[in-house]
Amino acid sequence: MADDLHNRKAELTPLSSIITNHKSEGCLIIGSILSSFLIAYASNVVAIISLILISLFWFIAILKKVNQKTLHLKFLLIGVVLTRVSFALIEPYHENDYYRYIWDGIVSSKLSNALVISPSELQKRKAFNNDSTREKMIIERNDFLENEIRLELLGKINYKESPSIYGPCAQVFLAFQTYAYQGYQSVNIFTKDSLQQRISFLKISLLMVELVGFLFFYKLLIHLKSPKGFFSVLLFCPLLMKEVANSMHIDIYL
Repeated sequence: MADDLHNRKAELTPLSSIITNHKSEGCLIIGSILSSFLIAYASNVVAIISLILISLFWFIAILKKVNQKTLHLKFLLIGVVLTRVSFALIEPYHENDYYRYIWDGIVSSKLSNALVISPSELQKRKAFNNDSTREKMIIERNDFLENEIRLELLGKINYKESPSIYGPCAQVFLAFQTYAYQGYQSVNIFTKDSLQQRISFLKISLLMVELVGFLFFYKLLIHLKSPKGFFSVLLFCPLLMKEVANSMHIDIYL
């Protein structure tokens, strides 16, 4: 009889272990669905605060399980997709840096170095002189704002009198992102070029960079034979979700 009870406990142990291991991932999914609901039916401020609080709660819950050796990647993937989509759907709150990102990308890819040319300088039309090279540059600058999207951007960015404060590496990324958008737009027959479309493309680009970072970090954990629970901590860090999927800060690239 004692042996039978011992065998039954041994059989039940794996089941209880599975339930325990799934608990955190299940909470993440429920929290993500609740976040999506809040976005649909609450104001921006309430939705953002709710998302941060919910994410922080699950972050703490996962942190307690950081030493776990196995991960249920299927559940984590569902949670990651839902949380990123939730944050991405919210209008950035008290954030407008992304307008400057788009502006810098356009300037770097079409005109010159955004680190030396301020938006207000481009607003000043200049006269020609006898230097053909300089004349060509002036014509390009004068024609640069003959575009509705650039004019719209110019009205939204801050500190027009100052050149970009984002360094060379950031400018390379923003220029590359602009070239990629132009390539996409050249084959896109369904929608016209618009500022909102450029914002969405920037957001998708940053999420893809974040995804590459996740994969690299996961491979690094495997290589170092570190606890895989650290991967969960990174995936559901509230600050990372807010700054990338919602605020579109390019720090994730750097």
